Amino acid sequence: MKKFIRGLAGSISIGITIGLVVSTFFSYLYKTKYLLPSSPAFVKNFETPLDAFIVSIIIWGLMGVVFFLSQYIFLLEKLSITQQTIYHFIVTYC
Repeated sequence: MKKFIRGLAGSISIGITIGLVVSTFFSYLYKTKYLLPSSPAFVKNFETPLDAFIVSIIIWGLMGVVFFLSQYIFLLEKLSITQQTIYHFIVTYC
């Protein structure tokens, strides 16, 4: 269980880190003065850029969780390869 929690926490961290790198890239791409979490159209959906940034961090963390769970399914030896594939598809589709 500790290994699962550690892997989950690590995947959240990796998801957030990748998201921050991509957001930095977008900020340079759109030539903004400030760091934006995504395109200006996304940021306009929120009252403040900080709200957009917080939502983006949550989304990036959840993306890390999805990637971790989709990989973790194939480590479960109790399931057949067909079951693993079906569960993997469901997790990544949702």
